[in-house]
Amino acid sequence: MSPFVVVLLGWSGFKALVKRPFKAPGAERRALRRVAAERLVPLSEDDRRAVRAAGGCLACGRCDELLAERSPGVVPSDWVLGGLRDLTDCDLAAEAPGEDEALARMEAVCPAGVPFRRLAASARAMCDRMRPPEEPRS
Repeated sequence: MSPFVVVLLGWSGFKALVKRPFKAPGAERRALRRVAAERLVPLSEDDRRAVRAAGGCLACGRCDELLAERSPGVVPSDWVLGGLRDLTDCDLAAEAPGEDEALARMEAVCPAGVPFRRLAASARAMCDRMRPPEEPRS
């Protein structure tokens, strides 16, 4: 690291420490209102736990083999990796690889313990939260 980078990082850190006590009251509420207006839905703690647990996916293919005989072309490990990239993708909710029964079987064979059912439920709930509000009919 060059001396310039060290000084720049030190200065940025110092500014952050000095500014923290003087943040405007209500800044967090305003930020959350802006996010809500743009329909950028924050993940709940439960959703974050599901994404963290799914992060253990090794793409080993055991779940793919289990589902390959029933639904050729559907690749559950791709679906899980897609969910890790963007849980807010509504297509992800629609493309869940099977019903809860199939997802439970995949959870049983998964060596990483990926919570397929929880991830599918989180994706569906996120999609519902992101749907634009219906216009009142007149």
